[in-house]
Amino acid sequence: MGRIDVNDIDKYSSGNSSEWLKLQNDGDVARVQFLYDKYTDLDAFVCHKVKIGDTERYVDCKRTYDDPLDACPLCEAGIPIKPVMILAMYDHADGKVKIWERGKTFIKKIEALFNRYPNLSNMVFEIERRGAKGDKKTQYEIFPMPDVEPVDLSEIEKPEFLGSFILDKTPDEMMSYLNTGSFPQQEDNNNDTVSERRRNNEPIRREGGSRRSGRRISY
Repeated sequence: MGRIDVNDIDKYSSGNSSEWLKLQNDGDVARVQFLYDKYTDLDAFVCHKVKIGDTERYVDCKRTYDDPLDACPLCEAGIPIKPVMILAMYDHADGKVKIWERGKTFIKKIEALFNRYPNLSNMVFEIERRGAKGDKKTQYEIFPMPDVEPVDLSEIEKPEFLGSFILDKTPDEMMSYLNTGSFPQQEDNNNDTVSERRRNNEPIRREGGSRRSGRRISY
């Protein structure tokens, strides 16, 4: 399936989260710049959460909301889907690109930011957690910080989520997982500096100065 239109996320029922930007305790804050210029650039995916060894990973679902279950082996096996929105942002605390996973209930709050602040990527925001660790009623508030100087993001690349943070597997590989509990091993021929920086969530600067958008699917 790949990336979906953020406006289609309500067409999927949920199932099960992992965060790179960690605000774990009540009152924790982060000052960030979002790596998006338009609301429609937001990254929304529909995934399955599976256990691989001692870790849990997201796997991209292979069907759209109106496809039959057998279009995706993991759906057919009864593994729940989870619609997720993944936000990429520049963290002013350490100068790294951070990934923040949110559910579909958070979309309206992000949409309101885009409506109020057209040049979103050129503004600094403070995200504050309100709720103790483990509190299911935890809320996150986002405040503009007009007195904080923004960083020039024109040469910082937004991470590609599909194939890295979210596994992109074929139906045959999914069947192999269902039968063995693991996906077939694949050789990693990409040992360049960009791959290493992606693993470390470091900013990746591009020649030419433009940010690349990920693969997008709209229905």
